[in-house]
Amino acid sequence: MTERDDLRAKGHEVLAHLQHGSNPPRPRPLYLGSIPGMDTFNAEALWGSVWARPGLDRRFRMIATIAILSSLQRLQQLRTYFNSALNIGLDAREIREIVIQCSVYAGFPTTVNSLELLRDVLEVRGIEAGPMEVDEVTVAELDRRGGGLAEHLIDGARTEGGGDSFSRGAHDLWQVEMRYVFGELYHRPGIDLKGRVVCAIASLLAVGPEAELTRWLRGAGHAGISDDELAELLMHGAYYAGFPAAQRALDLASRVLGAGADADR
Repeated sequence: MTERDDLRAKGHEVLAHLQHGSNPPRPRPLYLGSIPGMDTFNAEALWGSVWARPGLDRRFRMIATIAILSSLQRLQQLRTYFNSALNIGLDAREIREIVIQCSVYAGFPTTVNSLELLRDVLEVRGIEAGPMEVDEVTVAELDRRGGGLAEHLIDGARTEGGGDSFSRGAHDLWQVEMRYVFGELYHRPGIDLKGRVVCAIASLLAVGPEAELTRWLRGAGHAGISDDELAELLMHGAYYAGFPAAQRALDLASRVLGAGADADR
């Protein structure tokens, strides 16, 4: 078996595990598959060379993929990946929370669109997401636990505010984020903290500014993401957000977390 044959075999194993595009079957085969060379390209370059790599659990690869596709509103592909996520055992509530988490980074309309698509997928498959208890706490408690988690993950407040309207606006916006993102969304059941931070990093790789991505790269370890897992996560994004976006993120991570970074980072 040649090296390329080996990569294709690994790729086909991943596709079989995900039952990608086959459960449920697509209404008709992808046009891409009829174009000479593209089937083998995908089998080798995406499935065999990226998805089959060790270092990052396939659950987290799927979480990252859904986060990127939802953030970029690649809805036709997102439908297929919703089904593949269900095929490999992600719970409907977990998938729902991935999409909700991305609203923070890509905007709430993306979440509305993706949730409508998820509802269609679940209805076709006859799956009920089921009840989920969400504790409602006081505003004071949202502030307390939001501030604590923000401090733990990304070193707390972004700005103390200033005398001009823009500085005050930035300060007030941070208070809203701390309260309702870190204090509420990050404490919702359905997906663990590590999964939520994977969502944040994957979404920011696709749509976010460098400064914000930097904060989350530095905070990844506080959510239990190792440097090796983080490198795999960023590399994984290449096929969904584009190679330049993934390469920029890897270069940024090397600067802020690699051997040349400050020891206390």
